[in-house]
Amino acid sequence: MEIHHMFLYIKSGKNLIGRNFPKMAQKKWISGLLLIILAVIFSIGLTFASVELPGLLNKALYDTVPALGGDSHADESAVMRTELFIGHYHLRLIGYTCFGLMILLIAAGFITGKKGLASAGALLMFLPVFAQFAAVMFFLAGLGVLNVLWMPVLDISFSAGQLGDIVYLPYRLLRSLFLKTGFDVHYLLVYFLIGIGLLLFIIGTYTWFVSRQRKKNMADFWIYRISRHPQYLGWIIWSYGMLLALMRVQYPKRSWGIAASLPWMLSAMIIIGVALLEERKMKKQFGDQYEKYREKTPFLFPLPNFLSKFFAIPCRLLFKKKFPERKGEIVAILSVYILLLVGLSFFYVRSHALPKIPDEVTTAASESRAESYIRTLRLTDNWHFRRHYVGGLEKLGEQAVDPLIKLLDDPDPTFRQIAASVLGKIESPRAVDALIQSLSDKNSNVRWSAASALGKIGSEKAVEPLIQLIRDDSDPVIYVTATALGRIGSEKAVEPLIQSLDQPNSWNQKAVVTALWKIGSEKAVDPLLKISKEDGLDVSVKREVMVAFLKLKSPKTVSALREALNDEDHEVRIYAQEALKKLDTDKQRKRSIDKKYSVKEMQEDFLQFQRHIEETHPFPYEFTGKEDFDRAFDNQYRQITRPLTLREFYNLLAPLKAKIGCGHAHLDYPGEYRRNVQVYKFPLILKFIDNRCYVTKDLNENSSLPLYSEILSINKIDTHQIIEILKEEISADGHNDSFKTSALENCFQYYYANHYGAPEKFQIKYKTKENGNTQRITIPAIPCQAINYSNKVPKDLNIEIWQEKDAAVLTIDSFVYYGEKNKIFFSFVDKAFQKIKQENIHNLIIDLRGNGGGDPFCASYLFSYIEKEPIVYFSEPYGKYEDLSKPIPLAENHYRGNLFIITDGSNFSTTGHFCSLLRYHDVSTFIGQETGGTYTCNAAVRTFDLKNTGIILKLATGTFAAAVSGFSKERGIIPHHTVKPSIEDIKNNRDKVLEYALDLIEKTR
Repeated sequence: MEIHHMFLYIKSGKNLIGRNFPKMAQKKWISGLLLIILAVIFSIGLTFASVELPGLLNKALYDTVPALGGDSHADESAVMRTELFIGHYHLRLIGYTCFGLMILLIAAGFITGKKGLASAGALLMFLPVFAQFAAVMFFLAGLGVLNVLWMPVLDISFSAGQLGDIVYLPYRLLRSLFLKTGFDVHYLLVYFLIGIGLLLFIIGTYTWFVSRQRKKNMADFWIYRISRHPQYLGWIIWSYGMLLALMRVQYPKRSWGIAASLPWMLSAMIIIGVALLEERKMKKQFGDQYEKYREKTPFLFPLPNFLSKFFAIPCRLLFKKKFPERKGEIVAILSVYILLLVGLSFFYVRSHALPKIPDEVTTAASESRAESYIRTLRLTDNWHFRRHYVGGLEKLGEQAVDPLIKLLDDPDPTFRQIAASVLGKIESPRAVDALIQSLSDKNSNVRWSAASALGKIGSEKAVEPLIQLIRDDSDPVIYVTATALGRIGSEKAVEPLIQSLDQPNSWNQKAVVTALWKIGSEKAVDPLLKISKEDGLDVSVKREVMVAFLKLKSPKTVSALREALNDEDHEVRIYAQEALKKLDTDKQRKRSIDKKYSVKEMQEDFLQFQRHIEETHPFPYEFTGKEDFDRAFDNQYRQITRPLTLREFYNLLAPLKAKIGCGHAHLDYPGEYRRNVQVYKFPLILKFIDNRCYVTKDLNENSSLPLYSEILSINKIDTHQIIEILKEEISADGHNDSFKTSALENCFQYYYANHYGAPEKFQIKYKTKENGNTQRITIPAIPCQAINYSNKVPKDLNIEIWQEKDAAVLTIDSFVYYGEKNKIFFSFVDKAFQKIKQENIHNLIIDLRGNGGGDPFCASYLFSYIEKEPIVYFSEPYGKYEDLSKPIPLAENHYRGNLFIITDGSNFSTTGHFCSLLRYHDVSTFIGQETGGTYTCNAAVRTFDLKNTGIILKLATGTFAAAVSGFSKERGIIPHHTVKPSIEDIKNNRDKVLEYALDLIEKTR
């Protein structure tokens, strides 16, 4: 209306500001103009906040915390330098604190209804996305440090940010439609979204100003007829445009480069939550007036009616209403949507859908999918087309190896390069010989890909051929060759790498330095000291040398490190300072580890140790007669002839403790010594089958050791010898080897470190089924805090019904539900057997694998459901378990069908009692392996500290026995059907024992 009046007066030639202009219209025109100016000022302020403030913030951050010189996670060296950078500036503590404050702001906003607090939390959550945008678009690398706001998430997984990737789906669908017409709509979409988002924000703000100027309590006109929250919608669209902008640009140096979809998704969801809080306030304030407005105006974005109803489904299901109104309802709905989006993103990111073979590629019946993909690659030289099928070959894994090996002989070097690259990603040992041949290819790109692939596979066989390539005439080939030799970690490569330190190219020189510290040879210290003093040494090489000094931890480097504290480069100074700290810490740690105790001190502790065993344990000579035990004590005592370290003394005592034949007897280091000695741990999870050792998991993310390899030696000690020595030190009931094997599998890191110490790297000799030749690799240890003492993966409590087999599988991972937690266990058991009865199941499998015992009240409660008649649990009353020496009444939903028990060597203590009762009363059929415990065990543990060394001794003081007879104390419960999984079963994720139990049920039906 105001603009219409303006044109009328212009047309009539009257002075718009003169006396003839109607006073009311003049006031409206002036106020409208002022509001437009205010909106423009606001938009200028927003632009300033978007462009100038990041520059100011970048400078402030860079001056305080100078950014890293390189992509933070480009390779292993970059990861190492990033960790040093984080530690130096205490960024982990800052990050965790900021993350906690951010969550508190959001929570406080929702609890108090103050949307400003929640909005502030959402904006903080969005900062990492904005930091990426600013770093990329404006080269403000210092803003990369804002990613510390997500430090708790990044510590879980650096790729956790991808758990919002489902938000890219609309963009990708739209872009794919345009691509069919030959037009890439990416940049047009980015500019459109950022522009329309800002425009909506400004128009929404202007409309809100107008509503206030008109003294309207509620804005419900202009843009507010299209969206109830245009400013929030504008912010979401604008920020989504920024998110898409990150997809097409190379992250610059000094950027953390984290995936930004999850931060954006969460901040957008919080903004939506803020809008819902605002609606709640408006509904309270304006009642039916706002309700009518809400019914006819979309929440954020105008959507077809069917889509609006679809998005409202969770709210209708949970609360029987269209909109959440209470704070708890808003939080619940947001949580549901976040979980749904994260779940969808998880499957979206990890989708293994293989690309479709084009119609123009005819496939023969005998042709494999890999061969079809390779023929498809030949259709065009367009890389964007080819990359989908290259990815498909990678996903095919071992199926693609043979066709790819054949492709290494292709006349076209592009296809030879693709073959080598994909074989490296598959990491198949079968490709090693063919890739070694490719190292002599005439094309440097093929040599580059072959060397890289061999480094990823990690075969010792490739070391000598790679050494020959370290003087290649192509700089990229030299770089990747040095990197590959560092990955493999062979000592053979040390001298050739040292001789290659004179590389004229700084990138190659840096790669050689990295390879040397990764191998970790002391031989590299002097050559690295020499080049560190060279004039004109490139700063990137100098930084890497400082990292090498930190990793090699040689006292020889102290002088060079102190000199580097005055270097003009801030990163060199940081790494030198951290290296000196590490050397000082390691010096103190080594002093603690190497401390020796006098003969007199150890003799006193030894006699104290012997006295405690003889006087405290109820049956110290039950499995090793007193005469033999005394002889063993005397033999070990006579070996104390010189000062020994704590570990050496521990190794004298541990076998004696094991001779008691009591699984509850325990020996451990004092806490301070343990913290010093176990800074690092063995990084492999092992499986012991028929006294052979296999690796089932590698805790090092970048290790080249193939899974399911047989480990032949660790640090030059044969694994058979390691197994024998460690088993001699493990306490088990009687002479139960099944328990000792299980204990080794569950806690190998613990037992290995106790006896052999905790080195920072391990030389592993191994062989694979595919390649029977012995191979060697050096792998780093992992920090103690990175893993638990136990490798056991809890399965918890679970009931699964197999209706087609008329069977149920009841998983009981533990009986450790003491005190009030009894109720949790009892409730689960009640519901499980109620379900079994309702489903009319006649065959029950109870899977006890991994169950190391716990509260007898839990075991006896489960027993009440499966015993044939009331049976006594304990042979005599034991304190608070006195009632278990009386017959246990049958449970209400008592099970009367066929019962099968799956056991293994972990079954100990209470689980041993439970199994012995079942076996004694012939209640069930046992399948699996011998249990680790039997009908009796010693418990009620008491702790003693040895006077001088502080070594901790734990001994049982009483005995608990199930009400059975005729069983041996020396062995566990032997199953009716012994079933042992092979390494192939484990590799193929096949549960051979459960399959056997189900087959047995099928045969008895």
